[in-house]
This record gives sequence, C-alpha cells and structure tokens, in this order.
Amino acid sequence: GATTRLLGSPSAHQMFCRQVLCWPADKPVQVDNPGGDPLDRLRSSKRTFSMPVKNKPAGQVLNALLKKMSIPFVFSGDANQALQQLVSFSAVDQSPWQIVKLVTDQVPLKFETEGDTLRISAAEK
Repeated sequence: GATTRLLGSPSAHQMFCRQVLCWPADKPVQVDNPGGDPLDRLRSSKRTFSMPVKNKPAGQVLNALLKKMSIPFVFSGDANQALQQLVSFSAVDQSPWQIVKLVTDQVPLKFETEGDTLRISAAEK
C-alpha cells in the first residue's frame, strides 16, 4: 500500500486528519489543477515543500520536485552541463516556484511551456 508522511505540528496533523476523514463525499477536496499549463502550475501551486539540499546536481533536485508535483517535463540537451552543477540550500515550507528560484539562483536554467510539457533548458549567464 501507499504511505503518506505528514510533517507538522500535532495540531496541523489533527486538522489534516479531520479534513481527510470527515470531508463530505459530495464536496471535492481542492488540489492543484492536474492539467493546464505546466509552468503556470509550477508558479501558482499552493503546496509547500521542505528540502535540505547539500551538493546535489541541479537536475536531480528539479527531477524530484517535478515528479512529486506530477508535472510532465523534459530536460533540453543544451542544459546537460548546467543540470550537473551542484547546488546547496535549505528550503523550509517553500512553494515549488521558490525552490526553482533557489536552484536557478545558482545554475543558469530557463523554464518554458511546450504543449503540455515543461521544457528546462540552459539560460544565458
């Protein structure tokens, strides 16, 4: 079976459980829009993540984040060198876009929408 891990205070945990276990069946739970422009989804997501990153390749960090968000993406071939650069930061309760900015502050990358896919390529320094 699947495992869900909730990091937070006891009161946040209780509130989460009340919302999940007591949600009326006729009212859908609000989540990020699974469709639409992937760049807009990345920028507007209300989800937060905590990621302690120390000397990890930028591509590995972005890969993990985008997979958690179920955003379809491709790395452009011209980004290979940049994606291998090591990044370090400590993100606590940061939005996905804030985490992207922590990476791109250290590595020159640009994000563009190509159909329903996010394309990550090298940016000019």
